[in-house]
Amino acid sequence: MIEPLPPPVPYYYPLFEHMSREHGLTLTDSEMDEIVRVVESLPKPPHPIPLIQRFQSDDFQKVVEDLGKKEVEFAGYLAKFKADQTAEVRAELLRDK
Repeated sequence: MIEPLPPPVPYYYPLFEHMSREHGLTLTDSEMDEIVRVVESLPKPPHPIPLIQRFQSDDFQKVVEDLGKKEVEFAGYLAKFKADQTAEVRAELLRDK
């Protein structure tokens, strides 16, 4: 019989819960230790960019515009797909009568 894993130490519980909820992962303490070590070893940015500036940058605005165009294209694709599927079903129903 396989023994269940012990619960994580309280210090790591927010990380444990996040990884479980968001990614479906159950991490051991040693795996969470490794994540913490990697994150702590990352270089700190020389000057953090305030959040509002990130959202006002030209790059961010271009991404938003591109996503908007993709959303419109996808909505058009879905509308056409729905119309095609509906037409096929209608044709079948009319044939069966």
